[in-house]
Amino acid sequence: MAESLVAVVSLRGVIKSFNVSLPNETEVLHGVNLDLSRGEFQAVMGPSGSGKSTLLNIVGLLDRPTHGTLAINGTETTMLPFGASLPTTSGYEIWRTFPAPMSKPTAFKSAAVLV
Repeated sequence: MAESLVAVVSLRGVIKSFNVSLPNETEVLHGVNLDLSRGEFQAVMGPSGSGKSTLLNIVGLLDRPTHGTLAINGTETTMLPFGASLPTTSGYEIWRTFPAPMSKPTAFKSAAVLV
């Protein structure tokens, strides 16, 4: 029998807006759906302002989506109190890379890898 893969990270309908209910409200993530299984690597790439850091801040539990859900190892996180931690046995890691501060601009402004 094949082992069922449970997503380590699962985002469903994630929307992130800034300045909610103000005239300058800006939606930067538009219904993101993403599943990452154990041992799977994904790169998030795009131009400046495309939402990479916002997405990774949500996945890294540094921010919350305006709408949608984030589950890590099956634990729904969007309703956890700020500062709550996941079990230390989760094996959950995020690696973020940034361009060097003084480097010349390139086609790849920044990248991130989720493990």
